[in-house]
Amino acid sequence: FQTTFLPVNAIAEGRNAALEFATEAFNYNTMSDEDPRNLILLCTTQGIAVQADGHGSKRLYHHVIKKDGTISRHWLEAEESKHKVGGEQKESDEERMDALSRNKATSLEIGVRGIGSRFNVLMTIQVPLRQKPSDREDYYGGTLSCVTPSCSVPSSASTSDYFKICDYLDCM
Repeated sequence: FQTTFLPVNAIAEGRNAALEFATEAFNYNTMSDEDPRNLILLCTTQGIAVQADGHGSKRLYHHVIKKDGTISRHWLEAEESKHKVGGEQKESDEERMDALSRNKATSLEIGVRGIGSRFNVLMTIQVPLRQKPSDREDYYGGTLSCVTPSCSVPSSASTSDYFKICDYLDCM
């Protein structure tokens, strides 16, 4: 579990201060947007957003499915609250009705039951995806190695008995 405090500036009386934001996912094993390593689920009390990860840092936005079936992406919004961050957030009936009337999050159990209900929580889940077959190995001994026809292991040998490092140019 990770707790993050987001600073929000006070605004006009009668309204709660709010801040739009997006969380980010970064996976060191994803080398290409065309071959994502994980499917990312962003879960909130208002729904789930699904997207593949990619090379580098990727912002995770909330998704809404429109009536025509298209998906629109939206920033998340943190709103000022009197409830503590990182703990259970039990809202009153009045707070719940106010949030519902403004299409805001209401307190629900999300994640582990033991942490209780809350409304300002995000849960991200990474689901491993099958990678495209690769014709090269990763780094071996600090140099890039690959397997080419000239570097293949004879069928009579086990890989532990025989291994040949190819020059990087052999992989091209």
